[in-house]
Formats: sequence, C-alpha cells, structure tokens
Amino acid sequence: MRTPPAAPRRRSRRSAQPGAPLTSSRLTCATTSQQPADGESGFAALWEASSFDVVDENGEMIEWNLWADNGTWANPTVQVWIQNNASETPLVTLSRAVTSPAGQSVPGFQSVLRFHVCADIAFDAEFTSIKFDVDAVDNAGSGWSSCGVLAQEVAFDLVNVTAPTTPIEVYQWATTTSNQSCDTVSEDSKLGYVYMEILELVPAGTCSTYEVRLDASGASSAQDDTVRVDIVDEEWLVWFDQNGDGYDGSNADGLPVQGITIQF
Repeated sequence: MRTPPAAPRRRSRRSAQPGAPLTSSRLTCATTSQQPADGESGFAALWEASSFDVVDENGEMIEWNLWADNGTWANPTVQVWIQNNASETPLVTLSRAVTSPAGQSVPGFQSVLRFHVCADIAFDAEFTSIKFDVDAVDNAGSGWSSCGVLAQEVAFDLVNVTAPTTPIEVYQWATTTSNQSCDTVSEDSKLGYVYMEILELVPAGTCSTYEVRLDASGASSAQDDTVRVDIVDEEWLVWFDQNGDGYDGSNADGLPVQGITIQF
C-alpha cells in the first residue's frame, strides 16, 4: 500500500477545444428553385443563409462554422457539417449496467458491480485510477469485510467483460471508512474504499463494460450479511485523452454510479 499519487494536470469542463464536432443539430433550411449562379459556393451560401441555431445541452447558443458537401445540382444530396468553435472539454459517461448483480446471492468470490464507460466521440479516454466505495455489512461478525480480508489484490478484481477471466492489471490500495490506510490500522477495521491505479483505454466514440468482483466467502447467509459497491469520488476517477491532457470525475457524466445491495 502507498500514498495516492499526485493528481494530474486537468482541464475544467468548460475549457475550449476548438474543432470538436457536434453530432446532432436541427436544421430549418432555406429552399430555392433556382440554381445559384456561382455553383458550389452559391449552394453553400444558400445553406449558410438558412435559419438554424446550434445550442449546447443547456439550450445556450454556441458559435459554429458550416461546410456543405454539395454533390451535384441534379443530385443534391447534401451533407452539412457543423463545427463548434468553443466546444466543451471532452467527457466520459459512466452508468450502471442493467446486468449488474442484485438481490440474493451465495457467499463466495463474485461480481458485485457491473458498469459501462463511454468515451467522447472525438477523444480517447485512458483511465489511470478509480475509487470504489465498499459498503459491506458483517452481521455475523466473521470479519469478512475487514481490512485483513478484503485489502488484498486476490480479494478484489476489476475485469473488462470482453476478457472475463483476465483481471485488469492494477496497483491497488485500500482504506477504512474514515480514509485511514488499511496498512496503518488493525486488520479487524472495516474496509471502506478500494483505490486502483490502472491503465485502461476506452477508444473515442466507444463504450466498454467492466465488472468489480470481491471475495465474500466469509459472509453469512444465516445473518443476512450484505454488500454494495459504488463509484462516487470524482477526484480519483482520473483519465487522459490522446493529447496527454488529464481530467478527473468532474468531466464525467453519470456519477455517482450506484450499485445495488446484494444480500447473502
């Protein structure tokens, strides 16, 4: 176990990123029965004179440029590209998968949270750290949710579901619910959080699904022990784009990702 690394250089969510594409717009287009005299440039000018606005998710106007791919006047299949001149910082989106475990389970090493991560259409997202909140209830008092049991790499895995038998290579460290390192407290102390340093790439415009697994072998079915794992902390959800710029969870939509309580 070690002290968490220094946070990387990050950009705010509203930083300018010239040239980022806007993927969807509603157009009210001007029409004419006359072929523009100057051909291609006139046709583009016609579109540029059309009445439409480009707005962000808050309904605020944003600056834009327009290009028109005209085809021919006889076959006017037009592709219009709108480019945002003052785009927001790229985002990632996290969400709990509908297949995430829930309800009754049998004690053992098992999946406790499944979640999706989607990268911005124009930016890769390479994750370097993530933090999981672990809420485990040990009614039977067996100690299965303690630092001495769960604060081990063999007791806590993260996998990409496309490679379910190969855990993602991580360096991890764990703390109690009061953020004291499990290395500095009694092994009987209850584990509260698990941090992971990883190197996991989600390519631009794609989504990946991940699964968190932990060792609940010592949980008691007779005493109704439970566990739930969430992703809450923005500071330790850290990722970099292909330009080497770093971001944290303040540039992530979908937080917190809340798991569902599993009862043994």
